[in-house]
Amino acid sequence: MIEIHTAAFLSLKRWHIQTEMECIVMSVTLGEKIRTLRIKNGYTQNAVALRLCVSKQAVSKWENDHSYPDIFLLPRLAKLLSITLDDLLSEAGFSEESGSSHTAVSECAEHYGLGGDSHDII
Repeated sequence: MIEIHTAAFLSLKRWHIQTEMECIVMSVTLGEKIRTLRIKNGYTQNAVALRLCVSKQAVSKWENDHSYPDIFLLPRLAKLLSITLDDLLSEAGFSEESGSSHTAVSECAEHYGLGGDSHDII
């Protein structure tokens, strides 16, 4: 009987963490990622604009989610910001320290005692 309650509790705990993490994950926009990574890498909006041959107003619009970078710029933007294209475009949140979306999930899982494998949670 105790084993059933423990299993149900762990299942509920995993569901709660997944739901909580989905709320956090969904709140990270492309513009927020661009801004955070730009600052982390020590670039100004003007520096990013010059390297990508766009205006600094375009970079500002991306960061404020008023527009998106041209699809042909995305690989260069990801490289400039030291992140993979997959991580840049994913809806997942990311750890500001590493720039990796998977690290944030693993750290959260470890915090709740579920191990570091994000596949166990989501």
